[in-house]
Amino acid sequence: MEIINNRIKGAKYVQALKHGNKFRTGYPDAIVIHFTAGPNGAATVNYFKGKYAKASAHVVVDTDGSITQMVPFDTVAWHAGRSSFKGRNGYNFFSIGIEIVNEGWLKKSGNVYRGHYGATYKAEEIVEGEHRNPKYHYLKYWHEYTEAQILAVKELCIALIETYDVKLIVGHEEITIGKSDPGPAFPLDKLRDELLGSGRDENGPDTEIGKDMKVTASKLNFRTSPSLYAAKAGPPLVRGHKVKVVGTEGSWSKIKVEVEGWIASKYISE
Repeated sequence: MEIINNRIKGAKYVQALKHGNKFRTGYPDAIVIHFTAGPNGAATVNYFKGKYAKASAHVVVDTDGSITQMVPFDTVAWHAGRSSFKGRNGYNFFSIGIEIVNEGWLKKSGNVYRGHYGATYKAEEIVEGEHRNPKYHYLKYWHEYTEAQILAVKELCIALIETYDVKLIVGHEEITIGKSDPGPAFPLDKLRDELLGSGRDENGPDTEIGKDMKVTASKLNFRTSPSLYAAKAGPPLVRGHKVKVVGTEGSWSKIKVEVEGWIASKYISE
């Protein structure tokens, strides 16, 4: 991913209605991760560009990993609201806002899980987890982020770090009282540790060749080569599917089921 003149090269651009002035010299130096609390990207984009908008973000990342940019990266967007973290207030003036299309917390209703606007999801589309903030420990069910979204956000963060010397990645939940995004379904700690932390390789478990592993994602595509853009090698694997590791390359593991294919190592465990 490449950023030229404060825009993502090749990404769709739709101008948000609400935004501030240019960042002051030396900023932005932070990224704030949000979820949209809604089921689709078009609704979020339409809201941010519409006459009733009261907020905005620099980008919206849809479920397929596609990105719509809505505010140039040298311009303040209205995404953080009243916010404070590490001695600084008003994170709109320091940070780039990334909105990821995701329902956030879900309410269980029989055998389905219901979002804020009535959309329903199956058990394989949710993550059961405890929020980092004690206030939200009662919220147990969270909409799962897609593999494509997580990869797109990571690639975007890498480009932003390289372009703007970003030194901090935070969740909205960490800087604004009352917010729960991006929630426990998003690998926030892993993302910032990998990109800004100790440099540990946290792409996945020790996928030693010959090991028997299990898929940990609800639905996982596997590929003909170690790339998200490679062709699919077969139908998606589901959580609990047993696989054997027969090769590794970077953050990818070559696995054998009925046929061989490649998956991201972070989605399997012993």
